[in-house]
Amino acid sequence: MLHPEKILDRIIALLQAINPFKELPAFLRPFLSERMSRGSALPESKILEREGKVPKHAWYIVTGFIIVYGFDERGRRFPFRIYGANSIVALNCFMKECKSAYRIKACKGTVLWGITASDVKDMYGKEAGMELFANKAALDFSDAHETLRANLLGMEPRLRIIEFYLLIHPELLPVKDSPVFDGEIAKYLGIPLKNFRRMRKILLDKSDLD
Repeated sequence: MLHPEKILDRIIALLQAINPFKELPAFLRPFLSERMSRGSALPESKILEREGKVPKHAWYIVTGFIIVYGFDERGRRFPFRIYGANSIVALNCFMKECKSAYRIKACKGTVLWGITASDVKDMYGKEAGMELFANKAALDFSDAHETLRANLLGMEPRLRIIEFYLLIHPELLPVKDSPVFDGEIAKYLGIPLKNFRRMRKILLDKSDLD
């Protein structure tokens, strides 16, 4: 497991990348070190936030995966974001403290650091402009995942699978060890499960996913 200081390095690097030309305030690192909760590897998958409720935390994924589910017009659940290690999950409903339309689940084995909405509010009071910065950060992370999935869905199914496994989430190989179920990946990629498994097997047999 990474040392806490290394984890903080990664969090700060993610936040600094939002505006590389403006140095982050000096208080931010010690503030996050003090306020962020530090979890251990989850023995089983866990629902972190439920739809219809105001999210209590934003999350940083140390290792593992978080899946965000939406619901269609019939109330059927579908995965529309899959976050891997070194990602920040701070949905707009968390930033605005409003009821969420989404369910957030951490997969088995995931290690998370979290921060509460009240702690984020305390952060706003530390320096002018922090609320604007935090909202921009959340929007940037969200937009990046929206663009990612839109680009995937614009590809032919075979290329979606290759892109997903080789460029986006190579840590999900080999597939027998994946903490993310096939059905969730297939729905995320917009491919029927039977077709997804068939095409993936062909790609694996041809070593296209090595």
